[in-house]
Amino acid sequence: MKPIFQEGDIVAILDANDEPKTYMVQRTEDLIYDYTFETAVTTGAMGQAEQVENLEPKQTTEPARILYQVRVGVDVGVIYTELLAGSIRRTPYKQRRPTTASPYVGYFDERTSPFHDPRFELYLRYNERPAFQVYNPWGFSITPKMSFRGKKLLMYELSKDSVPFLHVSKQRLEDLKQAVLENRIPHRRITAYGIDE
Repeated sequence: MKPIFQEGDIVAILDANDEPKTYMVQRTEDLIYDYTFETAVTTGAMGQAEQVENLEPKQTTEPARILYQVRVGVDVGVIYTELLAGSIRRTPYKQRRPTTASPYVGYFDERTSPFHDPRFELYLRYNERPAFQVYNPWGFSITPKMSFRGKKLLMYELSKDSVPFLHVSKQRLEDLKQAVLENRIPHRRITAYGIDE
């Protein structure tokens, strides 16, 4: 599993087929939140989708961006997730929900991403709140709890407007940006429209 972001890390965010925007992580803050589903789910049933509103990043002004890197775990049940729509998500797995013909979505359970060692990872930007549905494969009713662990990242785009915030010269920013585009320095690449394969 790739590491949690740290200050000074370089990130490239890809929106559709545009040239990636490159950012440097300037400040990080721990993100810790536990969530309990509102209603119990009976055996063999799919619960209602529930949005976790406390996980929406704040709005910022250019050139700053806030991104949440979140790892999610569950104590019991199979969790299905999508962000805004089936294709706009940053999750590594995809599968159809068991009781519907809806599009492929991300999913995990208590074995692949347990509550005390969350491993299912997603990224959130402003105006994005994750929604989760739980499927109960067990022979008894469950009320799952989810654990969210990660980082709140304050990032600045590598552009001339970032010079006062990143304390580097304009030329150094251009060099960093070019090195990311040419894949010459270590950086993380995040797709903003979901991982299809």
